[in-house]
Amino acid sequence: MAVGADGTGSDRYEAWKQQLEQLYIAYLQANPHYLQIRLIGIANNGKELVRAERKGGIMQVTPTDQLQFKGDRDYFQAASKLNHGQVYTSEFDLNREFGKLEIPIVPTVRVATPVYAEDGRLFGLVVINIDSNAILPQVGERLPDNYSAYILNQDGDFLLHPDPARTFGFDRGKRYRWEDEFKAVSQSTPGVQGPVQIWKNQSGNLLHVVRHEEVLGVEGAEQRLTVLTTVNETAIIESVASTRQITLITMLVISCITAGFLYLYGLSTRRERQVMMEQSRLAAIVASSSDAIIGTTPQGDVLSWNQASERMFGYGESEAVGRPLAELIGSPQLLSEQVRLTAAIERGEAVPHFATTRRHHDGTILDVSIAVSPVREAGGKVTAVAQTMRDISQEKANESRILSQNANLEQQVAERTAQLLIAKDRAEVASQAKSKFVANMSHEIRTPMNAVLGITHLLANTPLSADQSKYLQMLRGAGESLLEILNDVLDFSKIEAGRLEVVSAPFLLRDVLDALANIMSISAVNKNLELVIGVEPDVPQALIGDALRLQQVLVNLVGNAIKFTERGEVVVLVQRVGGDEDITNLCFRVRDTGIGMSSEQQACLFSPFSQADTSITRRFGGTGLGLAISKRLVSLMGGTLTLESSVGVGSEFQVTIALRQNSAIEPMPQPSMSVPLDSENLTSSQQLDGVHLLLVEDNPVNQFVAMKILKQAGAIVDVAGDGQQAVDRLRADPQRYQIVLMDVHMPVMDGFSATRVIRDELHLALPILAMTAGVFESEREQCVAAGMDGFIAKPIEVKQMLGTIRQHVPAIPLSFGYPASPVSSRNR
Repeated sequence: MAVGADGTGSDRYEAWKQQLEQLYIAYLQANPHYLQIRLIGIANNGKELVRAERKGGIMQVTPTDQLQFKGDRDYFQAASKLNHGQVYTSEFDLNREFGKLEIPIVPTVRVATPVYAEDGRLFGLVVINIDSNAILPQVGERLPDNYSAYILNQDGDFLLHPDPARTFGFDRGKRYRWEDEFKAVSQSTPGVQGPVQIWKNQSGNLLHVVRHEEVLGVEGAEQRLTVLTTVNETAIIESVASTRQITLITMLVISCITAGFLYLYGLSTRRERQVMMEQSRLAAIVASSSDAIIGTTPQGDVLSWNQASERMFGYGESEAVGRPLAELIGSPQLLSEQVRLTAAIERGEAVPHFATTRRHHDGTILDVSIAVSPVREAGGKVTAVAQTMRDISQEKANESRILSQNANLEQQVAERTAQLLIAKDRAEVASQAKSKFVANMSHEIRTPMNAVLGITHLLANTPLSADQSKYLQMLRGAGESLLEILNDVLDFSKIEAGRLEVVSAPFLLRDVLDALANIMSISAVNKNLELVIGVEPDVPQALIGDALRLQQVLVNLVGNAIKFTERGEVVVLVQRVGGDEDITNLCFRVRDTGIGMSSEQQACLFSPFSQADTSITRRFGGTGLGLAISKRLVSLMGGTLTLESSVGVGSEFQVTIALRQNSAIEPMPQPSMSVPLDSENLTSSQQLDGVHLLLVEDNPVNQFVAMKILKQAGAIVDVAGDGQQAVDRLRADPQRYQIVLMDVHMPVMDGFSATRVIRDELHLALPILAMTAGVFESEREQCVAAGMDGFIAKPIEVKQMLGTIRQHVPAIPLSFGYPASPVSSRNR
């Protein structure tokens, strides 16, 4: 090893220092992921003696006046305690210069080894700063799409995370840890080889996780890394292992060469002896290295062949030296690599480690990692080439094993996905069966209910004794209660199935409140209660929303208030509680002076099939579905439903909902809930005076009920028992009828088919109204698709049916009106 200058001890020291600086620069050039190489003295509080670093891609030596004191750093204190030849690995953290974080941030890991003087005293440390960006992110870059990798330090902090903002939080002021972001579900997956675990992330998704622990450094000063990946942790393990082994030999070589500088630092004499000693130590390190270190001429003939080369390739030193390296260990890949390697050597450039293959003496092909560096003479000419080779066959085997695990894991995911698809298909079949059952149940229950309620209407219009009127009123009340229960169950079923949708259309608030008054006033009067409906002056009337569902919620709340109030009043107050020019926030407050509820009773009030307690059900009846339906309807409309109540004082429900204002467009008429059936306010005679209609109905009882109601209203009625009879009548006399009332489900020919024949074959445009007990929108869509013009729901509500017929036969003169609502004017 040449000193480069003769003269005084100081001259020789400076020459060695310059050579050491050049050596450090060369190592930086040969290892792109090295950031700094430093010699730090033990004396003088750990001051840096020599420092070479990479700045903006340029390798440079740090001036003496910019060298720093590092005695307080953890890596200095830990490495100072090591024995000769041991290497310390620091924690991964963000680099600091002069005590402050380097900006932009540089994730760094440091390796250090002690250097001892000739008398055995610890003189200093050689420290290499390695850019951990060259190590850690390789795992994430090699993973397939939709897979993620994480690396944790021994405290559980993220060093690698798909979101870079969550890495090195302990150095940035806010910690991010694996345990804060994931929750363990199970410790292993049956049928999968290796430490595969199942975890749940913050979104509730399950992750299959492979865990690996890597220990860096020497005993007593080790650092632990945890690699967590859904599929493959080979990249980080390989990267860390590769870096560790390469760094070990590099540190030992640098340590040896640096020792020459240290001897001359205090002993400028005995140059020749020291050079010989350092050369001997370097030769010993090369000889004992676990990696094959092979020296060749620029043309490729072997100059040196260490013991690791003998073990790795099966040739003795005497067999190898003087022969072409390609002849000894050449593999099929060598030809393609030779052009690139030769060009780099001719340019004097080092080739960093790359994975390839070479041939053993027995013909076996080995997986190896190779680095190539040119050796220059004093004038800069390349006189030799150093090749370092490391056997990575085991690492490749590990990679294959993990790839096999990945394939197994992917197969499990595919099988689980297939199971979920089967379960989804079964759920859809079950949902369709449930929908079909609900539709059939609706039809089967509503059809006889239509007859019961229709006959009570007919009886109410005949001479009756006082007892008969009382019995009839009881019968009608029981029928309406049964219908209310049926409607609640069907509404809840539609909400649970996600098939109930809210609509947005113009309406007048006064229409909703008038309908509420008409519907609930009789119930209030029957209990001697005062029903008060008030609207504050700043509440707009013209709105856009689902008036029918809003009315349904209010009817339910007011009905409950009346049911549970024995004396006093029920008050409905509408207030504006915010909004702007386009949106108004309205609060509908329904307050009663009833029995009230405790906090325990309120807790379960909005649950399906729940009431305050069982005594409530026995005393007042009901399904316990009304408030659950109201809560979900309000939620579908984007609002909230809350309750305040005290036992013995009363309750107040508050519905808060945002509605668009409609100042420019005239509100369209909305469907509404009908006024309760009452013989006193049903003036049905002459409403359809002279209207000639065709009633298509297969059920004899429903035929009789509908025909009697229609005839009482003044209509001329012909009856057809099925769709085919209706088609035959219209084909024979197309001008005879003004409107057709068409049942949907009938034998021979159903209502859908009959309507299509009337429209497509007979080309008749007269109104056709569906008479259906169906509750799902799909059946109504079928009616529209077949060519029907409207709907009359079963059980028949007489006023609604007559009004719908009048709407589609507009030539009938209006001869009746709706009664005024018995509502208090207070607060109006």
